[in-house]
Amino acid sequence: MLEAGASEEAQAVEILEAAFEGEDLQIAFNPQYLLDGVQAIDSDTARISFTSPTKPAVITGKTEREPDYRYVLMPIRSA
Repeated sequence: MLEAGASEEAQAVEILEAAFEGEDLQIAFNPQYLLDGVQAIDSDTARISFTSPTKPAVITGKTEREPDYRYVLMPIRSA
């Protein structure tokens, strides 16, 4: 589930098809930085790798084998 919004007046929720491995995780990103990273991928699938809600995520294309593009994305604090 992808949630966006800063107040009750500006909120959105979108259900995305995804494969997830590991424990549940809640992490927040600046939406423009996330969009910049995903739009730069030359693939129909994005891989976002996380370790914890306070550490950076890495966005790559479909495969992990020698990706030609890596985007490091720092999380922000969420309420």
